[in-house]
Amino acid sequence: PDSLLSQGAFTKYPAKSFYTAFGITWELGKKWELTYDGSINYNKFNNRSENRNSIKKVSTLQLLSNSLNNVTNDGSNLSLGSGFETKYKIDTLGSEWTNDTYFTRSKNKSDQDFSTDYFTPSLPPTGGDGSMDNSRDYFTGRSDLKLKMKKKFTFETGIQATVHSIRNVTNYFKESGGVRTKDVSRTNTFRYNENINSFYLQGSKTIGKDFVAKFGTRLENTNMRGRQTIPGDTSFSIHRTDLFPYVYLSKKVISIAGFELRAFLVYRRSIRRPFYDQLNPFRRYVDEFLTETGNPALRPQFTNNYEFNISVNETPLLAVGVNDTKDIFTNVVYQPDSSRSQAYRTFDNLGKNKEWY
Repeated sequence: PDSLLSQGAFTKYPAKSFYTAFGITWELGKKWELTYDGSINYNKFNNRSENRNSIKKVSTLQLLSNSLNNVTNDGSNLSLGSGFETKYKIDTLGSEWTNDTYFTRSKNKSDQDFSTDYFTPSLPPTGGDGSMDNSRDYFTGRSDLKLKMKKKFTFETGIQATVHSIRNVTNYFKESGGVRTKDVSRTNTFRYNENINSFYLQGSKTIGKDFVAKFGTRLENTNMRGRQTIPGDTSFSIHRTDLFPYVYLSKKVISIAGFELRAFLVYRRSIRRPFYDQLNPFRRYVDEFLTETGNPALRPQFTNNYEFNISVNETPLLAVGVNDTKDIFTNVVYQPDSSRSQAYRTFDNLGKNKEWY
């Protein structure tokens, strides 16, 4: 308790990115359209950081420790995407049936080297290295139907399925006094599979001359499964079904220079799921006092939104509302039970928030 750690870091993150996307559409007769889309994305990075650490005794300001951490990260990412979309024009009123599929394959590789030089007290340098091999497959398929019906009523429905599969293998080694050994605390093998199925229904009705009411709901079935096999089993499984209703009430306010201003009253419920990096429990070296890790038990956060806005072409010019969010993802630093000189940075569901805007 009578000590204070001070750190000063200098970091450079240079990177190069190359990206291209292409698409082509065929008109098959008067009713059908077929579109193909593809993309290629390549990223290359090589960054380094220097972190100076000093530990002083609070009561006497005596310098207890002085060290320097050096960390380099070198890696690349290649992502290939490909998909098809079909559209069938049912009538001349705007009714249509669309289908869309897209598949993305990503490959990520990176190497990390780290070392610590001790000046006070004078100790032999320590260090280590690690490598990460990560592959991701992502597939999404959806089908949407929109029907323009009598009496200014529009009916819409659709289904969607997404499948996300990730494989991560991380190997770490540590070196001290010229001896290189496996670092079992950071070496990790982790697999993650996610499947989300959704179905929605919505209807919109024009009442009178310019009042529009739109109402609907979306049903989502979420299935997440993660399994860490090295260094130990930290498997988790999430299966849940959630309902997301929404209501939009809209009325024309005025037309200016050919633009229509409309007033909207909106209610919607939404979900934000944790990303893979927030769930993956592998430990990444930051410096001799800190590591980063995901939290497999992280829950999704939900938001209820109430809003009034005035918009042009569905772009708000003025909006007031409130967001009520629960189970917020919070970046936290904890101290493990096994060590008082180490900390780890992770995520947790710590709070709730009500935001007026």
